[in-house]
Amino acid sequence: MLVAALVLFAVLPSPAHAGGRARGGGRSSSRPQPERFDDSFRKYSKRYFGPDYDWRVFKAQGLAESNLDTAARSHVGARGVMQLMPSTFHEVASRNPDIQRRIDDPEWNIAAGISYDRRLWKQWEQDSVAAHRREFMLASYNAGRGTLLTAQGAARARQLDCRSWPSIEQVAPEIRRWRYRETLEYVRRIESNLTRLDDRGRLVLDDPARPGARRSTGRTAPVPAPVLAPVTAPVTAPARPPGAGPGAGRPVVGAGKAIPGARDRFSGDSAAARRGRVPSGERSDTPRRH
Repeated sequence: MLVAALVLFAVLPSPAHAGGRARGGGRSSSRPQPERFDDSFRKYSKRYFGPDYDWRVFKAQGLAESNLDTAARSHVGARGVMQLMPSTFHEVASRNPDIQRRIDDPEWNIAAGISYDRRLWKQWEQDSVAAHRREFMLASYNAGRGTLLTAQGAARARQLDCRSWPSIEQVAPEIRRWRYRETLEYVRRIESNLTRLDDRGRLVLDDPARPGARRSTGRTAPVPAPVLAPVTAPVTAPARPPGAGPGAGRPVVGAGKAIPGARDRFSGDSAAARRGRVPSGERSDTPRRH
């Protein structure tokens, strides 16, 4: 009888492993799978932004929001992969009958987050330059459109281009009640995450410089500046003719050196234009999680 009890105890699973992953913050023995939600990011990026928009922007945003953790919760109550407040999720779902009202389901959380991004994207169509429209969209997702409109007013008062993102970064410390460092870092972190995604959206963990890893901008690639080869051979004046001055026949001053500023005269990037334009629509001035 004692032997039978020992055998039974040995084959029974422990509470931490019974039924799968343990609750209460226990770690899973399986390795992280950063690609597990790629299909959802692709699907809803295409649905709300069109087939030409780079879906990896939203995966990079999910990484910044929660590191793709479906159980993530902030101190203010934001939940899920895209860190949506329940009120924001239900408001977005009410406008999209295809989104089921389950904020903790990762697919619908991602769908609602990208749908909310689309609304902000439309709102900034006229109020930002095309090259910086994405920064305004992402910053509004974090801080609310009203905060960014206040910052634009401050930029306008200082005679800056209020539709340009660098102008907002410049005046951000002047805006009261805006945790601007968090918002600016949030935008930068998403841009940084994009450098860690390869062409297929796979997260590059070890070597960001490996082939296939590139920065996704959702814009046209900058045109590389032509490079002028420096002048290296000494240039010598013709032989001094009879009766010529004392300087004739000497090497030309500066010969054999690169021409200063030659590269600068030919440098410059093309204007970066974003893809994925969508029709204008409803407006919202509230952040999705604050």
